[in-house]
Amino acid sequence: MIIKDIQTIKQSIGQTIVLDNYCSKTTDCIVTPIGARACGGPSDYIIYSKLSIYANKIQRLSILSIKLETQYNKDNPSNSLCTIASPPSSSCVKNLCKRASIVSWITYPFGRS
Repeated sequence: MIIKDIQTIKQSIGQTIVLDNYCSKTTDCIVTPIGARACGGPSDYIIYSKLSIYANKIQRLSILSIKLETQYNKDNPSNSLCTIASPPSSSCVKNLCKRASIVSWITYPFGRS
């Protein structure tokens, strides 16, 4: 059931960001990791406004997604290639926080750091 919880949390994060993602400058935008890959590092990154009335909720859900997915990965070991995402850059575009660059993925054999 934990996988369903992870999916629900990530969906909730996305829906919450849409509610209030206003920015006046790029420094208002925060890049935060969500989830966890089996070999380490986040499964993705989210971008949201630190000015949002939901900023604390988004941060709490982000941390919860990391904890749950880390636990899921421990309970369900996988043998696969390991891809590590580097954080994207953010930008304030038309008063909304957006991804300014795509996520870069680096692939390692499973278990390498």
